[in-house]
Amino acid sequence: MKKPNPAPAENRLGTLFAGMQQQPTSAPPKRQSTPAPIPAQSTPDTIPSDRRAGGRKRKYTERITTLSLSIAPEHVRYIDAISDGITRSTGKPCGRGEIVRAVIDALVASGLDLSRVAGSEEIRSILTTRLREV
Repeated sequence: MKKPNPAPAENRLGTLFAGMQQQPTSAPPKRQSTPAPIPAQSTPDTIPSDRRAGGRKRKYTERITTLSLSIAPEHVRYIDAISDGITRSTGKPCGRGEIVRAVIDALVASGLDLSRVAGSEEIRSILTTRLREV
């Protein structure tokens, strides 16, 4: 018994996607000129630091927000070198997140207001100048 020929692929896809309309895309929202203030209370995406799904208990006690960050491979290597050096000299592991949090804590403690700079190049220039003064 001979099987019937299937319809050409373009006809099958046409009927499969018939009635579907492409949704119009809107422009991404414009970025605020000044950063939003850090909320005093936790938001839905923050979790208590001792409530972690699996793994070991976190060392810090404040509430945290999970953040994904894309950085260049050379930055990762630099942070890893710092982490390895701290771990070798102290015998205690020090992860990437701890290093990034320490840098941000130091910026906050410095009192520098970087919210009105022109961009990342100006931030680099200001921080490089300030760090060389130390």
